[in-house]
Amino acid sequence: MKIILLDKNYLMVFAWQKYFSAEKDVEIENDTVEHYLSKNIVDGIVTPGNSYGIMTGGFDLAVRNYFGSDLENRVKNYIDTKLNFKQKVGTSFIIDGGRKNIKVIYTPTMEEPSRIKDLNIIYISALSSLRLAKENNLNSLVLPAFGGATGKVNFFKIAELMHKAYKDFLTNNNKI
Repeated sequence: MKIILLDKNYLMVFAWQKYFSAEKDVEIENDTVEHYLSKNIVDGIVTPGNSYGIMTGGFDLAVRNYFGSDLENRVKNYIDTKLNFKQKVGTSFIIDGGRKNIKVIYTPTMEEPSRIKDLNIIYISALSSLRLAKENNLNSLVLPAFGGATGKVNFFKIAELMHKAYKDFLTNNNKI
């Protein structure tokens, strides 16, 4: 599986480059969601959100804007009907994005919009997203910076924890 680390903030991209530069199946992109998805073909994209499916800020909002507001309604409906109105932080589910056959993996990093205090959430969220993508046979996956905006986590810490999740994923899943 090809992993595309995508962020519009160059400082996040720089941090990822420090940790992921030697990984052959990882591409690092300094771009917006809309521009990147309009120019590239991918099987899936992960959006970090909150436990209630409210997609009104940061990467979440960009994903919602690209796929349309109906995506947020379908995410909320899934959470309400399948997860009893609240998704556990660090878990993931997958739905059809409704555009270009792209699957959307929804992975909340916080219950409600707030600073992330338990940095292990970044590791767990990245690992959960990667595992679900593999289970669903996705060949390419766009990953965000978990905790980079609303979560207010240091970019190098995000890159370090995401890289650890990626390496653990490779080790425990006999390569992607």
